[in-house]
Amino acid sequence: MSRRFRAVLSVAVVLGLSIWGQALAGFGPGAQAAARAAGASAITSAGTPELSASSRLQDRRPPLKLVDGVWFGLDGQWVGPATKFSSGWGYTRYDLPDTAGLRLERTDLAPDGRRGVLFGLKITNPGAARTAKLSVDAHSELMGQYPWGFTGVTPNASDNIPDKGSYDGQHLVFTDDGALPGAPAHHYAALVGTALKPDSGAIGGQFWGPQPGHRCTGTEPGAPAEPKPSQCDDGPFGRGTGGELTYTLSLPAGTGCCKTPPPSSPRRSPPANSSRR
Repeated sequence: MSRRFRAVLSVAVVLGLSIWGQALAGFGPGAQAAARAAGASAITSAGTPELSASSRLQDRRPPLKLVDGVWFGLDGQWVGPATKFSSGWGYTRYDLPDTAGLRLERTDLAPDGRRGVLFGLKITNPGAARTAKLSVDAHSELMGQYPWGFTGVTPNASDNIPDKGSYDGQHLVFTDDGALPGAPAHHYAALVGTALKPDSGAIGGQFWGPQPGHRCTGTEPGAPAEPKPSQCDDGPFGRGTGGELTYTLSLPAGTGCCKTPPPSSPRRSPPANSSRR
């Protein structure tokens, strides 16, 4: 896993939170062909640039969901929804509301050649030197893009295997090992963390940041049109768990500049207390 903690001051700190995942799984040729066919015409008709690969196709992993969400908090206050959204080649940026007297900006990107995503949280201190407590919540949902949850489909999303979570002293480690009925065995894993050692880490299904963790069942009055997705923190097939990391940040006053360390390589060894990936 690649972990980064970067400090960039004009009285600002940039936290690089990375989430990296790995999957070893495969479904039958029929399922894979159907998934390819479903989106083929839409992709080609759009006329977008394409990249192709012909080597090591047997080692390619299926698309994999890692987490339901990631949330940041400062000094006991959760960061609210973005006030502005921007996107560019290979990244998205969010202007976030001031929180605990600090100015915030978040940039998301997926680095080339890495199975994961990097969240860059820029924290600007407009006042005197201070420290701030940063909380990072994540809620896992290790789940392949297939199967779906339609009645009569095997394998079926309703058989989703519960995730397991642990804290290894540096990262939140989520794993999902087993086999759905009618599908081969899989070994999914996701790690959440930075290069900075946390003050503490905890695991539990209650970690949803500021959200209540409301699970929609799909059987509510008005379903499937109601409730809207924004009212649901989880769905009927969710079997994830959560975790929280806390850090103490030193935020100097004045201006200055700190070096940004080069990106590190993904961790190759298996996560602690999990089977080999």
